[in-house]
Amino acid sequence: MLFDAPETSHVYRGLLLFLYVYLGASLFASIATPLFFWLNEWVNANYPCELSQYLAKKRVDIFYDRLCWAPIVVALPFILRACGLLSLRNLGISFDAASLKKFCGFWIFGFCAVAVITAVQVGVCGASVKPDADFFSIIISALAGSVILGILEEVVFRGLLMRSIYTAFGALSGMVLSSLFFAYKHFKTPYDLFKYFPDNGHSAHWYSGFQSFYFDTIAIAYNFEIVPFLSLFVFGMVLCMLYVKTKSLLSPIAFHSGAIFLMMIYSKGFSLVGRDCEFWLGNQWITNGCLGLAALSAAFVGACFLKKSESSLK
Repeated sequence: MLFDAPETSHVYRGLLLFLYVYLGASLFASIATPLFFWLNEWVNANYPCELSQYLAKKRVDIFYDRLCWAPIVVALPFILRACGLLSLRNLGISFDAASLKKFCGFWIFGFCAVAVITAVQVGVCGASVKPDADFFSIIISALAGSVILGILEEVVFRGLLMRSIYTAFGALSGMVLSSLFFAYKHFKTPYDLFKYFPDNGHSAHWYSGFQSFYFDTIAIAYNFEIVPFLSLFVFGMVLCMLYVKTKSLLSPIAFHSGAIFLMMIYSKGFSLVGRDCEFWLGNQWITNGCLGLAALSAAFVGACFLKKSESSLK
C-alpha cells in the first residue's frame, strides 16, 4: 500500500499520478516526433554520424515509441517521491549479499526458462545463424538492452503501476490489471497500417506523432492474437508474483532481464528455418506460441509456491 494507507482503504492518488504522466508522455511524443525526425534528417544530410545513420533507417513510429519514454524517465523520480517510493528500501531494492544472490538466481531462472523454449524450437524447426550476425556487438547490445528494459519496465509496471492499483483496488486487482496493461502495451502498430503514413512511415508530417499515438493506442484491435496476449499477461503475472512473494523489485528485474537477454541474442543472431509450427512453438520472442504460454504458466505456478518474504514494503 502507498501513502501509508491502511489495507482496507482505497486511495487513488498514485493511479491518477500515473495516468497524468502516461497521457503527458503521449502528448509530448506526439508533438516532438516530427521535430526529432526532421532534425535527424538534417543532421544525417549535413553532419552524418553513426547515430544519425542508424536513426535514419527507423520509421516515424519508432521515434514516437522512444520519445514516449523520455518524459516518463524525467518524471519518474517526482512521481516516485509523491508516492513515497523514492527510497530504494520503499521501492524494494537493496544491495546486500542476500539480495544480490537472489538477483543472480532469478536472472538465471529467466534465462533458463527462455533457453528451454529455444532449445525445443531449434530441435523441431532448426535454426541458422544470420549472415551479418556480429555476436560480440549482439551480446553487448543485449546485455545493455535487457538491463535498461528490465529496470525501466519493472519500476514502472510493477514498482509503480501495480502498487498504485493495489492501493486503489486491492492486491489481486493490482496484479491482474497491471499485467493486462503490460500485455496491451506490447502490441505495436501492425505493418498494414503504415500505408496511412507518409512514405510508409519513412517520412513525417506535422501530425505524424499524433497519428503514431492513435495507431499505437488501437493497434491491439488490428493485430490481436490470443496466445501472444495471454503469454504476455502471464509473463506480467509472473513478475508481479515474484515482487509480491520476495518483497524485492530486484527479483522481477532479474527474471525479466535474464529472459530478455537471451531473446535479444536469439532474435538478432538466428533465424528459425521452419515456420510451420509457430502457433505451437512460437518464434524468437517466445511469447507468440503455445509452448511459451505453457512455460510461463509453469513459472507462475512455481512463483506462487515461493516462500513469502518476512520483510515489508512501505
